[in-house]
Amino acid sequence: MRAYESLSSYDFERLVRDLLQAEWKERLESFSPGPDGGVDVRLLRAGALRTVQCKHSPGRTLLQLKSKLEREARKVASSDLGEYWLATTARASPGAKATIAAIFGKQKLRQEHILACEDLENLLDRHGEVERLHVKLYVSSLAVLKTVLHHAVYERQRYFLERAARRARLFVTSDATQFVHESLGKYGMSIITGPPGVGKTTLAESVALTYAADGYEVFDVRNASEIENVWQPGAKQLFLYDDFLGQTSLMEKLSKGEDHSLDLLAQRLRDSKSHKMILTTRQYILTAAQSTYSKLRTARVLDSNVVVDVSTYNAFQRGHILFNHIYYSGLGQAARRSIIRNRAYLRVIRHPNYNPRLIESIVSAAQALGGGSKGAGFAEFMLSSLNSPSALWNSVYEVELSSAQRALALAICVGLTDTSKASASATAQSVLSAWGESTVVTDSDVDVLEGIFIDVDRDAFGEYEFSAKNPSIRDFLLSRLFSDLRAFRAHLQSAEPSSIAVLFAMLSGKGIRASRPWQDLEVPSRVALLGAVDEFFVPILRRSRGLDGLRLVAMGMGVLDDHAHRGRVSATTDILKLTHDFMREESDVDARIRAYWALEPLLTASEAEILATEVRRVWVDDEIGMHDISAAHEFERECESGVESHLEAMLVESIEWALDDPDRDGYDSDFELLHALQSVLESFPVEFVDVQERVRERLNEVWEPDPDDDFDRREWSNSDREDLHEVDVLFAHLG
Repeated sequence: MRAYESLSSYDFERLVRDLLQAEWKERLESFSPGPDGGVDVRLLRAGALRTVQCKHSPGRTLLQLKSKLEREARKVASSDLGEYWLATTARASPGAKATIAAIFGKQKLRQEHILACEDLENLLDRHGEVERLHVKLYVSSLAVLKTVLHHAVYERQRYFLERAARRARLFVTSDATQFVHESLGKYGMSIITGPPGVGKTTLAESVALTYAADGYEVFDVRNASEIENVWQPGAKQLFLYDDFLGQTSLMEKLSKGEDHSLDLLAQRLRDSKSHKMILTTRQYILTAAQSTYSKLRTARVLDSNVVVDVSTYNAFQRGHILFNHIYYSGLGQAARRSIIRNRAYLRVIRHPNYNPRLIESIVSAAQALGGGSKGAGFAEFMLSSLNSPSALWNSVYEVELSSAQRALALAICVGLTDTSKASASATAQSVLSAWGESTVVTDSDVDVLEGIFIDVDRDAFGEYEFSAKNPSIRDFLLSRLFSDLRAFRAHLQSAEPSSIAVLFAMLSGKGIRASRPWQDLEVPSRVALLGAVDEFFVPILRRSRGLDGLRLVAMGMGVLDDHAHRGRVSATTDILKLTHDFMREESDVDARIRAYWALEPLLTASEAEILATEVRRVWVDDEIGMHDISAAHEFERECESGVESHLEAMLVESIEWALDDPDRDGYDSDFELLHALQSVLESFPVEFVDVQERVRERLNEVWEPDPDDDFDRREWSNSDREDLHEVDVLFAHLG
């Protein structure tokens, strides 16, 4: 059974129209609800007058609607409606249809002209192209989710899919939807870019769920290596890499070598017939990345870019987004009538600050603030909030939140990924102590923040995990943290090392590479924060381990170096000793190399050589992957160690082994494997003529697949939706 409960009454009537147009092969006209307020009644006319009345009542039976239908029958008794039909999401038995047909006797309603839930299911089975137009109908289906979740490798995939399915009802199809599908079909990947809050993640999740309904495994990934870990040759898999360059700063995510990995992955995806990847990022961050990383300027990356911008939304799409957020909210009739009165919704959708994320925040804030904001004054509240969005969040933060709630919000805002309840609470208590407060953070504080500033999920063990609601909220909270030195110092003293590494990324980089909240700070405030980093850097390292420790060394030293605020030389001995400990615990090649170069300027020649020996131990004592060999080789060249030949031999051996491997080293096809090997060789600074020639010969022998062969084109119609009349029809359903 499809998820009819995820449809609004407007969505249902459009579904009926589209289904019957496909079945009857005639164009049907739509009419807005009448003045009697029967918002679930629609009249659709075609040809020699054929009328369909729609009743959206999912989860109910037809006989449970009897009294309501009797009233409707009296209203239309004297009207000439021609051939009369009734469509409903209610369930109906033959006996129930006979009873209802008798009620509409004056309209000569026939039993076979009553389309109940079971009949709609049959029509949808026959007209799959219509179902794809109505995304909410199937991506929210629990049956679909259960099928997909059965295949999920990581527990976080479960929560991603469930969260995405809940949000799918807010999604509105635009031209960008079709462009993303086309890009996935042609290139195997699509990069969705645009300003903050325009709906990049919502679009990506909706497309991902569409593929999930087609039998794809969907994975929410955090880096390129995670894709490699779960990649299954021949399997139908889609990877969603949200904010792949960081939410607010380029330095957050794109580690050394990640651009190369993404470039190789782009080629692999283009050659695969069963793997897809969707990436999202803010446009200004992608622009900064492309100025730094050449691999992000390749044709296959540029051609797969789909830009989402509010300016490309037509009036109906803007209106539909606004309608969905209000319709599916807890706002009462007073608020809904206020947005209809004097067509206030047109002022909203025409507002220069209109933004889907801001609309979501305003609706959430109205419910949290209560009073007139969620009642008759809702439309005025929305328009004033659009005039000054920062004032909206400041008002909620300063006036409506307790000190414990503010501390908890600041504790959560830094993490790129979910923060555990225990960690967030401990950090919040430390912030409260720094403020001189004795308040204790409780679960009720979480309830207040949820929906406004944070999202709450549960992990595989049922424990709570928190995250900032969206990047714009995160920017706002970070600006509050950066403007409060006491809270910032408390965060450094108590937050988890992984969270502090992300915080350092916010302070790292210069110009466009730095995060927006950091760029907005005055110089004295920056100096004060960097002084705190300097003071607490070694204690932070002492409570760190392995990979987190190496990242902190690289990021922390980078922060102090970028801003000419190097840490005390007297602390170098402690930092060096801790770095050796981290390297003994963690073999990640990239993390080891980055930590080395961050420390190297402070080391004596002897100290640098000892640390370099520790760095290279991982490739001297063990085998490493082809992509790591490139990074290791670059390291040895820069160190002028003279041992590059060992790595060159290792690379040749790895490639020859892959060429002779009947399992293609995990790749789907010979063609895909050979292209990956060719990319590795092209990026390597040394030429291996024999191996390169062997790869070229093998490439000439294999058939090149057409990347368009497996593209199932989906048509997403936006015809006639520019007409403001459609917006009026839409908002009549809120009355």
